[in-house]
Amino acid sequence: MDTETVVLVAEDNDDHFLLTKKYLEHKGITKRIVRFTDGRSLLDFFAAIEAFSLPLQGNYILVLDIDMPRVTGPEVLRQIRQNPRLKHLPVIMLTAFADAGTIENCYSLGCTACFTKPLSGDEFIDTLKNLNIPLPTGVVS
Repeated sequence: MDTETVVLVAEDNDDHFLLTKKYLEHKGITKRIVRFTDGRSLLDFFAAIEAFSLPLQGNYILVLDIDMPRVTGPEVLRQIRQNPRLKHLPVIMLTAFADAGTIENCYSLGCTACFTKPLSGDEFIDTLKNLNIPLPTGVVS
């Protein structure tokens, strides 16, 4: 059985998404990266799973940009944490600006971790490992 984690990336900026994807690939996460370009499309994805009573099979992690169109990252996070089926989903917030108030707000809403874009170093992968998230063989930190 394939238990590799599906990485959902909600990022509206093409360049930031490519940097995030390249980081993940460099670290060994080369498959199962699914992009959403705004918060609304991500919430619609989760609503479709609910509407059709589809199981949330496998392991998922959400990498969520804070500043997105249509529905902001913090609002998406708030809705996820209020949903009984999604409330345990690991949500890692990304921000282009390390504003202490914004980061504090994300933690108060229940994010798992918060990082400044672009991702670099080992802290992101170490966070996934500390959460016991199944990673492909060969992931480096």
